[in-house]
Amino acid sequence: MIENTETRLAFLLINGRVYYLTKPEVIMGRSRHNDLIIPDLRISRMHAKLSRINDRYLLVDLNSTGGTFVNERPIVQKLLDSGDEVSLANSVYLTFHQNPEALPPNVQLYSPEAQELLNGGTTSNTQVRGLEEDEQAEA
Repeated sequence: MIENTETRLAFLLINGRVYYLTKPEVIMGRSRHNDLIIPDLRISRMHAKLSRINDRYLLVDLNSTGGTFVNERPIVQKLLDSGDEVSLANSVYLTFHQNPEALPPNVQLYSPEAQELLNGGTTSNTQVRGLEEDEQAEA
């Protein structure tokens, strides 16, 4: 039972927001058909996949144009450890955590659906919001 709780609470920290990994497989990219939609032209339509294998997560690059990096090293696939820094095309940065205590204080839930999922609900796709605002603020 404890393993399920830890696996269920694995999450990505994206722009100060939490995206809980509640599905056994999460596809990330620009396409609206992905589980995690990243509206950034540097990101491939289907950029990377996270798969839960027992109590671990495997990150696989899906032949993306810009590449997938873990701790600044290019990868084709890699089992993630809690605290790993993931970069998609060196433009979108995520931190993988599998330890619920790693959740920083005062972070926002990634979406209203995330809390529902923790309580046993379901959802479809989630779009990374805030990237456009962050890019405009930098310009």
